[in-house]
Amino acid sequence: MAYRILKFSCAEDDADALESMLDDIPVVHAWVRRVDRDTAHAELLVDARDAETAVDRLIERLAPIKCFHVASLPVEAVMPRPRPVRVRGRRERLGRQELYADVLQAAQPSFAFFAFVVLSSIVAAIGLLRGDTAVIIGAMVIAPLLGSNLGLALGTTLGDVPLVVRSAGSGLAGGAVALALALAAGAIWGADPTAPAIAARTHVGYEDVALALASGAACALSVTTGMSSALIGVMVAVALLPPTVTLGMLAGAGHLAAAARAAHLVAINLICVNLAGVVTFLAQGIRPFGWWDAARARRATAIAIAAWTTLLAALVALLARAA
Repeated sequence: MAYRILKFSCAEDDADALESMLDDIPVVHAWVRRVDRDTAHAELLVDARDAETAVDRLIERLAPIKCFHVASLPVEAVMPRPRPVRVRGRRERLGRQELYADVLQAAQPSFAFFAFVVLSSIVAAIGLLRGDTAVIIGAMVIAPLLGSNLGLALGTTLGDVPLVVRSAGSGLAGGAVALALALAAGAIWGADPTAPAIAARTHVGYEDVALALASGAACALSVTTGMSSALIGVMVAVALLPPTVTLGMLAGAGHLAAAARAAHLVAINLICVNLAGVVTFLAQGIRPFGWWDAARARRATAIAIAAWTTLLAALVALLARAA
């Protein structure tokens, strides 16, 4: 069981009202220290699953205070071990604020992000040229494009336009870099469309749609629940980069028909990851704070689900036609 420490400053009257403010949230322990006659520093130990509700309550009550901030800190262990408390309606996931911070960091178009894109593209290209599955899996595990797609799905779910724009921009830029490197590799070293490692990413079937949907849902679920142990397997299953590199190498080598089939797989993977991510975030109860943001988020989510579903239906129709 994971716990969080919530640290904040408040007026002395608000410190006295903490118990009534969080009356339905099982606070494991509270530390309140008076700084002066008007101000107090408080620390609350809560279950990680209750942190979102607790932070929302604190913001609702204390946000009017000038320069108010609340910090959420992870806890390694609590001794003596608290007794588990059942809370009706509690969801088995991390708080919205913590999830947002994690996804925002992964979706940043930083130097490290582009370095990982370049390095994983090189690894994927070498693996495809050599037909070495272990090397290709190495490129999958690096998974630099996964964070931007998660950011796009979360931003859509929350109706957060800046996060959507940032995630879409980093995803497009990262994909363009990977594609450019793959085009150069294909033009220089060529690409054999009959090689097993490359051919596997040019044949698209209905099972690829199911795989991409399941992988996208598993990816969003592993992030919301904090199960980092499952994330490595999810990175391998989603595998956005190797098909993109395959597309670029085939196009660079002049095999345009095979490149088009690889592009079909890339499009299916991208659409399914985003569609499954939005649906999973909704199922996990990820909602924005405030009714005005919630209304905007519902509109954005409905539009996104309709758009992704329409695009996926069109790609599936192409599969049926090709069959």
